[in-house]
This record gives sequence, C-alpha cells and structure tokens, in this order.
Amino acid sequence: MKILVFSDSHGCVEPMIETIRYERPDAVFFLGDMVADIDSVIRETKNVAFYVVRGNNDVFGREPDRICVSLGGRTFFATHGHLYRDILSLSLAAKERSADTVLFGHTHRPFNDTEDGVSIINPGSVRDTKTYGVFVEGKEPEIKRM
Repeated sequence: MKILVFSDSHGCVEPMIETIRYERPDAVFFLGDMVADIDSVIRETKNVAFYVVRGNNDVFGREPDRICVSLGGRTFFATHGHLYRDILSLSLAAKERSADTVLFGHTHRPFNDTEDGVSIINPGSVRDTKTYGVFVEGKEPEIKRM
C-alpha cells in the first residue's frame, strides 16, 4: 500500500494532481489549509481514498480538525497542527488514540522524525516547499519534492 500526504496547498492544485498520477497511491491524506482545493483533486483522480482534515484557514470547512485512521500497517493521527503547541503534544495526542504515526502541516516546513516511539511527519507545503510525504508499507516514511 502506498499513501501520500499533502498539506497547505493554498490554491496550488495541479502539482497534487500530477503527483498522484505519477505516484499512483492507494490513499491520500490532505492536512488542511485550503480543503476546497482537494475537491478538484478528487474529481481528477480515480480509485484513491482521501482522508481530509481542515486547517486554520479552512474556517468554513466541514471536515474534522483531526482523524485517526488505520492503513497499511500503521495507525495515523492526522491533524493540521495549529491546535497543538509542539511535537511533544502531537506525540501525546497520537498515543492517547493508540496511533503510531502523526501527520501534521501548518508550519510549511517538512519534518520527518520520531518522538517517544511515534513517527511524526510534516510533508511541508504544496505551494511553498513543493514537498509531500510518502508511506509505503514495510518502508520508512520519506518526504519527496514534486
């Protein structure tokens, strides 16, 4: 199973569509800040499951602030990140939900590390850093450039 993670598109849709077509994932997480962008992406891609949370700029979004999803041998705690003050608080929130992986955005800076046994990934910003996260079952997560 392959999972892609995007965040903070802020109107930059085409790179996500192109990346999904190239990577051919089974699932995509979008971590907020312009959830309206993901509607266009969903229309342009087929046979991909989407998991979406809203960010601090998605004030009218109906999506949840956080979700917990089990896929590809991992349990993901996904949130935009603006509701948490630091990496430790994200890690603790994941552990409270029995998740082994945190996905967050908000900072626009890629981050890939482990905190107290929890993998913590920020894919960066689709618009600003042109990066995204990739999970392939049985491999370490990575951050790639579009």
